[in-house]
Amino acid sequence: MTVEDEVTVEGHDRLGRSVQMRLIGPPDAAALHELYTSASTRSIQRRFFTASRQAAFDYAVREAQSATDAHRCFGAFWAGELIGVVDWERTSEVAAEVGLLVLDPQQHIGVGTLLLRRALTSAFRAGIRTVVAEVLPYNAEMIDVLEHLGLPWRRRRDADCLEIELTLGGQP
Repeated sequence: MTVEDEVTVEGHDRLGRSVQMRLIGPPDAAALHELYTSASTRSIQRRFFTASRQAAFDYAVREAQSATDAHRCFGAFWAGELIGVVDWERTSEVAAEVGLLVLDPQQHIGVGTLLLRRALTSAFRAGIRTVVAEVLPYNAEMIDVLEHLGLPWRRRRDADCLEIELTLGGQP
């Protein structure tokens, strides 16, 4: 893990609000649980491909673990409240999968883009050069965010989802 990953980064959403992004770890377990409790069923389904909130709670246990060379999770905080989370997990020496959830009231104002850029920068520093996001085909908002990050991308259909592959040729 790089020193840069341990630094809290500040960004601004489209409303001009300051959003702090930092690594998620064991002390954040309760905040993750609250995030997934507060998230809409629609957001849970789009992130986990199931409406089961239990799937989100189970995954939160993984997200709350300390960062490793194979997995990092970042949270976005506004006014001290966790409003979104993104993580990447290494699938090979140079590839990873990425997942994102932002609370509904914070969607469409740039929080997801800020989080994705934070995660992709971390992945790039860790030697990752290709990141894949599995997205439900009707999740147009997420597809749009991924395809407009300014990175080379390609789209593949895989069973019931789309795989959007981003190439990290330079720092995101």
